[in-house]
Amino acid sequence: MTPRCDMQFDSLTAFVDGELDPREELEIRRHLDGCAQCRSIVESLLGLKQAVASTAEIRPVPHSLREQVNEFASRHKPRKSRPLCGG
Repeated sequence: MTPRCDMQFDSLTAFVDGELDPREELEIRRHLDGCAQCRSIVESLLGLKQAVASTAEIRPVPHSLREQVNEFASRHKPRKSRPLCGG
C-alpha cells in the first residue's frame, strides 16, 4: 500500500511551469525525491508541455479571443484543489 500524499496538483503544475519562488521549488524537489506518484505526474506534465511546444504553431492570439477568455476567467473562480494521490 502506498502512503497517502497531500500534494496539490496546482503545486505540481506551478513547479513544471516555473511559477514557484525558490523556497517552494526546493520544497517540491525534496518531495519529488521521495514520492514516486508525484514524480510520475511531473514527468508526464513535462512530456506534455514539451509535446505541445514542439507542435504548436506560433500565431498571435486575436484580441477578441483574449477579451472573451479574460471575461470568462473573471466570472469563474478556480475550483478548490484536492490531494492528488493517496493509498
